[in-house]
Amino acid sequence: MRLDFRVTSLLIATSVVSLTAGSFLPPDQGRLIATAEIISQKYCSLKGEDKLFNVAFTLRLKYENRTDKVLILDKQIGEFPDQQIIAKSKDALALRDFEADPMFDSFGLDKDPSDFKPNTRLLRSNFVLLDPGQTFQTATTIGAFVWYVSTPGRKGPINYGDHVLQLGFSGWNHSAKAAQFAEAWRNFGELVTDEIYTEPIEFQIPKSPRIEKSCD
Repeated sequence: MRLDFRVTSLLIATSVVSLTAGSFLPPDQGRLIATAEIISQKYCSLKGEDKLFNVAFTLRLKYENRTDKVLILDKQIGEFPDQQIIAKSKDALALRDFEADPMFDSFGLDKDPSDFKPNTRLLRSNFVLLDPGQTFQTATTIGAFVWYVSTPGRKGPINYGDHVLQLGFSGWNHSAKAAQFAEAWRNFGELVTDEIYTEPIEFQIPKSPRIEKSCD
């Protein structure tokens, strides 16, 4: 299983505006709603580390258009989350009492290819037109650090037990300005460019999980 390299690059998170009304808040039921489902969960050792191991998740992400208009989504939306918030419970999440709240440094956006222009060909190949009431699915793989021995009060790595996870990511991950694409495609629908947060999803770390040598 491939883990995004950014799991090892943790930064202090900052607040961002969400299309679904923001992290740790109930989603706006009248917009684009993002939900996550855990497809697989495994535990792996970290080379040269005897205090921490890694939990790796493969997630299915689903986006539902709850507007009355067509939304234009990048087909790679959510593939590389910018933020993964972990809390002990939904109540703790709502109170912003986070166990882990990293933002991942992607070291800037890659330059778009020369043919990345706001034309119909690109719209049909790289984006999806999501009609009102329709859904679209993608997948992503993420990881989090876990203490071998419970260490209360420390932020970042988590302990065994129950937790909730919420992902945040951008609807537009290109170096080109989104405004020109939104204008060129406005007759097809509304281009999604805002920050998006999934609804919280519950998961559990067992007290004595089976630790594998690698998550690759």
